[in-house]
Amino acid sequence: MRLEPAGGRSLERNPDSGTGELPSEGTVAGALQVPPSGHPVLFLADHPVTGGYPVIAVVVPEDLPTAAQLPPGHSVRFTIVDPATLEPRETAVTGAVPEGTQP
Repeated sequence: MRLEPAGGRSLERNPDSGTGELPSEGTVAGALQVPPSGHPVLFLADHPVTGGYPVIAVVVPEDLPTAAQLPPGHSVRFTIVDPATLEPRETAVTGAVPEGTQP
């Protein structure tokens, strides 16, 4: 699944990537899924047990209370962090994460 910006407002599915959903998998609080509408959905305390849309990011537990207070449509910026320290990773600072790799 590949997502591309759509006029700077929301995300749209790349038409060359197919139209099917992904297999369902377990979800966690803080997961940011993108359904076919292209509008990201942040899972909080009442999140579903499973989901079948691409997860493009996960908010660390320490930031969930702040994220929960954001109004719909509010702009956010994600930073890749080290899970053990929550310090920004060097790749996040430079923005250079090679395609097909996980930070």
